[in-house]
Amino acid sequence: CFESSLWPSGYTDQLVKGASAVGFQYVARPASSTWLAMNSGLLILSKVPILRSKEHAFRSQFLLERCVLRRVALHCELEGGLQVLTCHLTPAAENCGPIRWAVQMINDTRRGQAKELADLVRWEAPGPTPLVLAGDLNLS
Repeated sequence: CFESSLWPSGYTDQLVKGASAVGFQYVARPASSTWLAMNSGLLILSKVPILRSKEHAFRSQFLLERCVLRRVALHCELEGGLQVLTCHLTPAAENCGPIRWAVQMINDTRRGQAKELADLVRWEAPGPTPLVLAGDLNLS
């Protein structure tokens, strides 16, 4: 799992091409973007075939952040049953630069996203199903 560049720049395509050269032939990435054309910055690369992939938009999202970035989790099921889940959660208020004044709203958003992520893990990988969770959880 890689958190790729948020701005459309071609770096993601270069990363996918380079990874393919060393055997990571299978790729999943979310399709969503906002009106500023920023995607979630998520990418899953695999040497094992990806049977299905699904984007899960977080319902909990700080309003000002929603204008520039849509926070999602990306889930893949690989051949053999392994589940891979990656996400990029909202950072703590002290790491939000000029919008850190909205501490309560940002913290509520983070708690909501953490709960949604836990629910998603329980739903997508019940029981003994193996799951890899990776990404930027912003656990500062």
